[in-house]
Amino acid sequence: MDKQRQEARETVKNLSLKEKIKHFWYYYKIHTICIAFAVILIVTTTAECMRQTKYDMNIAYYSVRHVEKPQLDALTDLLETVSEDTNENGSVDVFISFLSGDITAELLDEYAQMGYQKMQVEVATDEYQSFILDGAYLDMMERLYGDVIDSVLEISNIHEIQETLKLPDGEELYLVTTKMFDRSKEDKVKVNEHENAVVIKEYFEEKIK
Repeated sequence: MDKQRQEARETVKNLSLKEKIKHFWYYYKIHTICIAFAVILIVTTTAECMRQTKYDMNIAYYSVRHVEKPQLDALTDLLETVSEDTNENGSVDVFISFLSGDITAELLDEYAQMGYQKMQVEVATDEYQSFILDGAYLDMMERLYGDVIDSVLEISNIHEIQETLKLPDGEELYLVTTKMFDRSKEDKVKVNEHENAVVIKEYFEEKIK
């Protein structure tokens, strides 16, 4: 049994990400369907919360490595100092939706599968104008949803990001700005978020110079 398990692991190890997902779907179809429902619930609940709070900027953050809440709070504070009060309610509020799942693993666990499905829903619905991605998730987004990407900026060498997120040596982090869907151009909230996405990108571009 151990030998068979080892052979199976070796087979999966050599598969591409797309083939790993197909392999995962074959063996974990029921689990995946349940996770899909959970993802839809999370996305719709998150969207409802964002509408109630009237955030000026919403960003999706995906990482293979787990990031602790104090670091996420510090990143939120940083982005709030950069962003503009586009909804003119007297305060600047930024929301970060964070998900950690190891999509580089030999076998994709439920968190990695959830990350894949969550990003698919967010891209399809134009939910976010900005994404913060590590190298693995950037690679996935470029291969699967490259046509929605407007710009990619590496921010892992920026001192403020290193200090805020306590980035380990060698970890790559990118700010991805997406293109607006035509239907979103009539949505004032989306237009305002896109303006803040550009403001944040330009801020970090200045830090790199």
